[in-house]
Amino acid sequence: PQPPAVNKSKHTAQKTLIPQDEWFELIANREFESEREVEYYFVIPLLEKLGYIEDDLAVGFPVQMYEGVKRVNKEADFVLFNGRSRAKEDALLVVEAKKANRILTDDASGQARAYAMWLSTPYYLVTNGEEVRVYLFRGAIQTDVMLLAFKRAEFRQHWSQLYRTLCRDCVIEYKQRLSKVMAGM
Repeated sequence: PQPPAVNKSKHTAQKTLIPQDEWFELIANREFESEREVEYYFVIPLLEKLGYIEDDLAVGFPVQMYEGVKRVNKEADFVLFNGRSRAKEDALLVVEAKKANRILTDDASGQARAYAMWLSTPYYLVTNGEEVRVYLFRGAIQTDVMLLAFKRAEFRQHWSQLYRTLCRDCVIEYKQRLSKVMAGM
């Protein structure tokens, strides 16, 4: 069966905070030579513009997973939490970064999805600095939904939708509502 719908109308009507033109120009014109540069010069500034603060950010977050019966330790590039807590119930967003010249494949999305599944985040984002893909995680038994996919050159055109989906307050509210629905409230 389909999960109950979760209404996001409050934040859809909320005013979108749009960065200054200089920020979009800087993002559009920057060259990335490594995954680390994508993380430092693209992902972190993006997360700041989406309203996340330093206390929310876990860089290189350890994720314990299972491959068959074997427990393995992996590391998510970024996991965003609601504050300093690193508890699963406070996990909001997984971000997987790749090198700028690496094409985003289903493997990259699958890696981020696996982290989202083990951490119970409602969203995950995959980027190589040239392309951004945002997914709604729908659980282990339903297909996830790609909400956004765009090139860095189209960043300004997609900002409002990206902000209304992934801004800190929007994700916190969505996760709270989703938790209530899952608890049968």
